[in-house]
Order: sequence, then C-alpha cells, then structure tokens
Amino acid sequence: MRLKAYTLVEVILTISIISLIGGLSVPIYQDYQKRNEVEASYDLVKSSVLSAQTSSQAGENDSAWGVYLGNHQAVVFNGNDYASRDPSYDITYDFSSHVSNSGLNEIVFEKFTGNSINTGTITLSNEVKTLNITINSKGAV
Repeated sequence: MRLKAYTLVEVILTISIISLIGGLSVPIYQDYQKRNEVEASYDLVKSSVLSAQTSSQAGENDSAWGVYLGNHQAVVFNGNDYASRDPSYDITYDFSSHVSNSGLNEIVFEKFTGNSINTGTITLSNEVKTLNITINSKGAV
C-alpha cells in the first residue's frame, strides 16, 4: 500500500505562491485605504458645506451660516464669519489626519438666499489622490 503525501517541493512552492500574493496585496490595500480616506473626507466636507447652506436658507437663528476648515476639521458655524461666530452653535466634524486641505478655508452663506459670500475651491489630498470642491457665488457646490 502506497501512502499519499505532499513532497517538500510542493510545500515550498505553495508557500512561495501564497507569500507572493500576500506581498503584492499589501501595497494595493494601502493604496486603496489612502484613496478611501480622501473620498470619505470629501463627502464629509461637502455635506458640511451643504448643511451650512441649508441652515442659511432656512434662516436658522436669524443668521448666516458657514463652514470653517482647519486642523483636520470642518466646523459648521452660525454667524457672518468664523472669528465673530457664536461657538455654542458650532458643529464639528473630524476628517482623516492623513488628508490635507488647501484653498478656500472659510465659506459663508447669506441668510435666506444661500448665496456664497466666498467663492473658490477646496482641495483635499494625500499622496495618492486629490479631490476638489468648487463653490460659486450662487452657492452651488
């Protein structure tokens, strides 16, 4: 009777193939994760901007509303600018510390019209991906 078993060559070949697949998949996963961080930050900042615009159009607290971007945070604030806001109404959203923002860092929307006082582009990026949010004078994002 002959026993069936794996040879040393077969075992080494199998381990080599598994190691190769594992070694190739780690950088791909890290790249995917970095792209996802930018996309999640983009969604968070965009929803913060739209939330501030909606609050301005609704005339909440009889005031303009805006968004300030800094220190990996988007702060939805009540007031005509971030410096003179009422901090008790602040809503803070944190985004990934691996994502940097540049460009426009404060957006304020007029009460009732929702038109943007500040226009420009917000750029969110890391070493893998860059996304832009552009805001025009009509408040369109």
